[in-house]
Amino acid sequence: MLHGLECGPNSLRLNGNDYLSLTGHPDIVRAQTASIKQDGEFVIQSSVFLHGEHPVRNLERGMAQWLGKDDGLICQSGYSANLGLLQAIADESTPIYLDSLAHTSLWEGARAAKAPAHPFRHNDPAHLERVAQRHGPGIVVVDSVYSTTGAICPLEQIVEVAERQGCMILVDESHSLGTHGPGGAGLCAALGLSHRVHFISASLAKAFAGRAGYFTVPAEMRNYVLSSSYPNMFSSCLLPHEIAGLAATLEVVKKSDAERTRLQAHTQQARACLAELGYPIHQGTEQIIALEAGSEPDTMILRDALEAQDVFGAVFCAPATSRNRTMVRLTLHAALTAAELDHLAAVAADIAPVVKPWDWPIARRAKAALTH
Repeated sequence: MLHGLECGPNSLRLNGNDYLSLTGHPDIVRAQTASIKQDGEFVIQSSVFLHGEHPVRNLERGMAQWLGKDDGLICQSGYSANLGLLQAIADESTPIYLDSLAHTSLWEGARAAKAPAHPFRHNDPAHLERVAQRHGPGIVVVDSVYSTTGAICPLEQIVEVAERQGCMILVDESHSLGTHGPGGAGLCAALGLSHRVHFISASLAKAFAGRAGYFTVPAEMRNYVLSSSYPNMFSSCLLPHEIAGLAATLEVVKKSDAERTRLQAHTQQARACLAELGYPIHQGTEQIIALEAGSEPDTMILRDALEAQDVFGAVFCAPATSRNRTMVRLTLHAALTAAELDHLAAVAADIAPVVKPWDWPIARRAKAALTH
């Protein structure tokens, strides 16, 4: 399922997450190189021991200020950020309300906390309210942009439900940090909700094109979370050149309005073209585009048809998706050229009679919903 053809030099690669196309940016490379050449005193240790004006702490505070929050923690990955945060702030008596499409790391965080996990229907604030009324105050957990479909969270309504039900809320901004909001500060900032959201987490392997995760935390809770979050306690800190690169990336991201504008334009163009050709991509609106063929055999036919014409997406199957909701996920980025977008459109048109997207289960469900 996950291993088709090898990408060639002329392949159109839509299988990564570097949304702003920052890999190789000279400011970032320069910061990383300088750190490697100059830093000879660094001690590799758990981040529990990093205090004061340590570069990690400076980055943590800088990220928090950008997001409109008090403080935060740098982690080894977005996965460990979500797992470690939830494991620290919840326990057996804390109901956790998770959107049914919330990232696996969030579900694993609830499990690590031994907390009762209650799913609610995807992007359905009314269903969340009914579930929370039944089980009481807890923690509401959502993604700002969902990683498989590109659907955007109705965050204003979700926050209102959380407040009415006496819940805290955690928003995973992995796929909106850098791409949405003023200076790329994310969906919470774009909607003016940062002060009403208790925790923001993110993978820094998406628009930041690095290897790390991050979550915000109130300053008075930082030491508690740091000393009770197992992924932070029992993992070594990032290396100096990684921290230097991420600090430089933060400054680049803040100034990348032109790249954000291009990404939005590419997204609108590609989505309009695919929808016109009959591809059922209505479940999302953002730079992540799900071609949900349904079964694994049908998805392999789709993958092979795309790759035969040098278009490479990422195959998502169980457990990353529900059974029989397998897909090829296309992720757009700011550096796409007009010729590349035209090639995507031409290939999608050429293979449509073969893969028949109008017959995919998701298309049939959408038609059935319109008739009721």
